[in-house]
Amino acid sequence: MKHLLTWAAMAAGFMVCPETLVLAGNGAGRVGPAFAAALAAAAILHGFTAWNLGRAGAALGRTVSPEEVLEAGLGGTWAGVLLAARWTLAAGLAAGVCAAAGFAFNEIFYYAFPNFAFAAGIPACLGLLRMWRRDPAERIQVGAVAIALAGLVVLAAWAFLLPDAPPPGETARTRPSAGVRTGLLALTALAGFELALEAGAANRLGRTRAMLLALAAGAAVLMAWTWAAAAVVPASRLAESTLPHLLAARRIAGPPGRKIMGLVIISGSIAVVNALLASASGTLQRMSRRGLLPKGPLSEAARDRISAGLPAAWVLGLLASGVAGSPNLEVLIRAGWVLWLFHYGILHLAVYRVLGRETGGGGPSRHLCAAAAAGYAASSLALVALDPSPWKVAAAATAPALLAVLAVRGYIRSGRGRNRVSSASP
Repeated sequence: MKHLLTWAAMAAGFMVCPETLVLAGNGAGRVGPAFAAALAAAAILHGFTAWNLGRAGAALGRTVSPEEVLEAGLGGTWAGVLLAARWTLAAGLAAGVCAAAGFAFNEIFYYAFPNFAFAAGIPACLGLLRMWRRDPAERIQVGAVAIALAGLVVLAAWAFLLPDAPPPGETARTRPSAGVRTGLLALTALAGFELALEAGAANRLGRTRAMLLALAAGAAVLMAWTWAAAAVVPASRLAESTLPHLLAARRIAGPPGRKIMGLVIISGSIAVVNALLASASGTLQRMSRRGLLPKGPLSEAARDRISAGLPAAWVLGLLASGVAGSPNLEVLIRAGWVLWLFHYGILHLAVYRVLGRETGGGGPSRHLCAAAAAGYAASSLALVALDPSPWKVAAAATAPALLAVLAVRGYIRSGRGRNRVSSASP
């Protein structure tokens, strides 16, 4: 049970972050109850992806990480897309949510405390903790996710008990393209479930259960919060607000609701930053061990400590540069989400190949992998096309992916990855 909670907490990190709450609030205003339906559809699609990761592990006879599935199915080169997705989103989203947490602490709890000091303290402390030992960071993850989910449940229940709360149904006047984009963004609200594979001891069945548990709980809580926000705030205000979660919390419970949401923002920020640091460093470590990236002359323990600290240092550098207040940060975040969803599609193609090779067919459900891959690819391309700055997002997503793929491919072809696990050819 302890391991299941740890894995589920890692899987749910993205689902409780402030960016997700902004998306849920804006979605409630723009498309109303349809956003809840989009969340349900996203949970089903992601659940199929989680199940497929478990099937790939069963076929290969071990618990597998996403880069191992990519290497076994399509060749190590494609793991570069995963590396690009995790580091791009770690840079943008971690910096953004740290800034949001600093704002929440300063504005809601203690005005005299500097925003930047609180924002920078999150990646600095988590990075040092992960460099020292992983277990405390995982316990912090469980607590942070539990606090964030509990706060959202309390506020949603409070809204349900309000005597004058109408059933949500109104929507703001938006363009059809904005409604489609909002629905597709529901996929990002429940992404990151595969980060259950980053924590604890190996257990294939338990990891799959943890991913499915996180998706079910995250979807249920976000759907409830979407209903609560739409019931208490006019749709036009929800659709346009940059802080719809704080607006709804204040309408639901006044000053206590604002404080509860402040706790949700801070704990959710800690959870998502912790998950992002784990994903970025874990991918780097595993790709290095498998001969997909250089190992260097240092010992494995030293390399692991450096890998654990690098993402935190990168986030701190972005915060210090002032990019957290720049529109370019939002472009970087959106590009990271596009890459993340695109790599889910590639994962399905890899699973399709693995099942066909290892199980002699994989059953009728194997062919659903191709459909899921097409769905993720189409969603990624649609998010780029419908973005307010499509060319910027396309460039910000393509550049790191291309560089990472070329770097991994070049290193593999150089022959220096001598300890590389055998897999399908690129």
